[in-house]
Amino acid sequence: LRKGENRYVSVEGNISVRPLSMRPMIGQLKKEIPESELSIQKDYAYGTKGGKLLLAIKVPEEDADATLTGRNVLIKGNNFQKKIELPGYYKNIEKKHYKKGILTLELTK
Repeated sequence: LRKGENRYVSVEGNISVRPLSMRPMIGQLKKEIPESELSIQKDYAYGTKGGKLLLAIKVPEEDADATLTGRNVLIKGNNFQKKIELPGYYKNIEKKHYKKGILTLELTK
């Protein structure tokens, strides 16, 4: 640099981002429902078994609260909130299970 040669320095950088996989969510539902009967959305998946709806949702916190109102499920946590429209009307949340970032709900009519 003192001689005046190569005054300009360039720096390059690359960032690679890998999206979260839907595979764990689908795997949990496939134990009870065939994959052909699953409906897979951006950050949740659901399928019906008998008169029940099994719903798997990506959530960042284990202590997320789920509230059911008619055709909607509202998931609230400390730093997030999700509203999911269901394919039908359901009365209550029978089971709630959290594992590795996925909240699984079993809803009954």
